Amino acid sequence: MTGLGARSPRSERTQAPCTYGRSHKERLQKQASPAHESRQCPGPCAQFIVYKPPGSATLNKFVYIDSSKMKVYDGQVKDFLGNTLSPMLKSVRDMKASFGFLSYNDQPPGCNSADKYGHSKGLVMGDRLSKEALWMVHSTPQFPFMRDQNHFWPESGNVKGQTFMCVSLNYDDLETVGKHLQNIRALVFDQDLPEDFPKGLRDAVQKRTEETRDDSLQGQFKTLRTRGGEDLPILAKRNDPKKNPSDGDLYVQLANAFQSDMAAQTYGCQRDKDTSFCTGKFKVLNVLEIHTGVGDWKRTQDHSKWAVTTDKDWTCISDSNRSPSQYERPGGALCINNKNVNNVFREFIKEIEKCGGPIPPPSPCDDSDLEL
Repeated sequence: MTGLGARSPRSERTQAPCTYGRSHKERLQKQASPAHESRQCPGPCAQFIVYKPPGSATLNKFVYIDSSKMKVYDGQVKDFLGNTLSPMLKSVRDMKASFGFLSYNDQPPGCNSADKYGHSKGLVMGDRLSKEALWMVHSTPQFPFMRDQNHFWPESGNVKGQTFMCVSLNYDDLETVGKHLQNIRALVFDQDLPEDFPKGLRDAVQKRTEETRDDSLQGQFKTLRTRGGEDLPILAKRNDPKKNPSDGDLYVQLANAFQSDMAAQTYGCQRDKDTSFCTGKFKVLNVLEIHTGVGDWKRTQDHSKWAVTTDKDWTCISDSNRSPSQYERPGGALCINNKNVNNVFREFIKEIEKCGGPIPPPSPCDDSDLEL
């Protein structure tokens, strides 16, 4: 056991405009204890993606994808994710002294964020002693709903399809992740980070995004290396106040960077959803319908955001929808260059909106489904 002794109380933190109604002054002390056992993957892996199907009828199955395989799991996705996230699904006072976390979401429990924040969802965990870290990029509003093993999954998350990409990182890479969160103006709504955690991550918490955002890095890739030695590019997109897709669409920027046409799945009930981008050198085609090992569904039933190159091996799990309102708003993508993962997602595409083809009819979405 590492003899750190009890940690003294921390000063009160700046809080997000929306919280889920539980106290954020939980920490009284953290007792010293060994570095937590890694629970980042169900087996030996550096990254994985989970695809949850929409609707209650298929809640007992989900798709798991990593660099070498795709598998349909029986069981609830919340149980699978609960194991991965168990180090943070507890009271702060029960966490290890060396452990820290943050959750960010443009739709935190309670309300939506202001437009000045990025359209992005995810969470970060790290342990200073074990030198392990985890970053999850996902698409689920109000997630985690509570920091409780039995109540972290939002009931609203059952309705639509969602994706979760989880990567195992080295602790020092939290500096890069933190700067990325600043550049996408992520809204951190729950966190507890020790004062000796990487500054980039702590600055993301302090809501200093206007001051710390580096516009010169927009549209440029940074690279993270997983604990398994896999390089994963991350991109903070450029924003265009004129809402032009050529300058503000995340997926057009990805297509240009990868020098390839792309197919993009984004939320089908996005208000003013854009048609496929067909005017540039590299096209971005909207996915209209998805086919997986757990069923078929249309984009109006799917809240996930992902994209694949059509003639290379890139796959990205992303933040933004394809809509003019999002072309002026920050967001980003976490990408992997892997043939197996790319093939799996390309095979998920059942129908696509082709250039020169008929424009799909308006989506049959209720007002409650529409997203800005």
